[in-house]
Amino acid sequence: MRHGRVVRGATCCVMLAAWAFAPARADEQLPEATSPEAILLPVPMPLTGSRDIAVRGTILRQLDRLRGQPDRRGVLVLRFDSAVGDDAAASDFGRALELARFLTSGRIDGVKTVAWLPDGARGHAVLVALACDTIAMPVTAELGPANVNEPVIDDAMRAAYREIASRRRTVPPAVAVALVDPQSRVLRVTTDVGSEFVAEGAIAEVEERAAVVATERLEPVPLSLTGRRARELGFVGLVASSPAELARGLGVAERLLVADPSLEGGWNGVQVSLAGGIGPDTVSRVQTRIERAVNDGANFICLKIDSAGGSPEQSLVLANWLAGLDRARVRTVAWVPSEARGDAAL
Repeated sequence: MRHGRVVRGATCCVMLAAWAFAPARADEQLPEATSPEAILLPVPMPLTGSRDIAVRGTILRQLDRLRGQPDRRGVLVLRFDSAVGDDAAASDFGRALELARFLTSGRIDGVKTVAWLPDGARGHAVLVALACDTIAMPVTAELGPANVNEPVIDDAMRAAYREIASRRRTVPPAVAVALVDPQSRVLRVTTDVGSEFVAEGAIAEVEERAAVVATERLEPVPLSLTGRRARELGFVGLVASSPAELARGLGVAERLLVADPSLEGGWNGVQVSLAGGIGPDTVSRVQTRIERAVNDGANFICLKIDSAGGSPEQSLVLANWLAGLDRARVRTVAWVPSEARGDAAL
């Protein structure tokens, strides 16, 4: 609807669909010519069952797109999301290790990986974060400890954290081990040639090759680091609490950092009809049908509207509810084959 007039029929459908999937707004003022390709992929935490396999499959399907600019390195942002009702720190060690090894393998060479931790990361989700080129998180969020829900830390876990940290070098291996092993202590050692992070028992080795000026033990034990502290130590590449901050830090267009629900396996659409007068029963019926469709796997909702309006209050309730749907799970398009007059236009 423009300037009080109703746009009718198939023309409206085309216009709305084009708007919903347009690559950028004209007023966005983004450096499109210089912005690298970027994809945001939600990673549900904890990693249990086959979640890691689904994430790997989605990444593999997007590699050609991320490598499509020969002069720029594509950016893959893995946003760590906590599943509702689940313990986000309860990731399975084996699942996390498989995903971490994939992220540090040659299969995704040429792509910059970013672990974005809006709520931090605990448990073995930490291992996956260590496998990325860059870690981004808010200043108050925490990285670690990684030994949550693990009563015993064995040599295999220590070796895995050391292995992934050595491959990626986002976090020094000694720090990675201290994040998972509460018995490990790590020092920041300042020498006459620079500074490094080593296990407390390895200080003698440092003294043999350089003059130690100062030492600092990283606290607390078991080790966990806020975004601010990790940034000071050089482990976090970006401090970001919103997509806008993350986009600026990465130098990518913000519109690219919106989760696309079709990435996992294409669009699964359903049409829901909103016809006649709008009232409490109509709103409840539409909400129920959409919720049922989403729960059944739909990620694209076509809302077919043929209404002259009814209750402005109820139309506003439905409009706000539609606007609040999680864009990472479902996209909505309004189709008006005949009319959406009065409050139905909301």
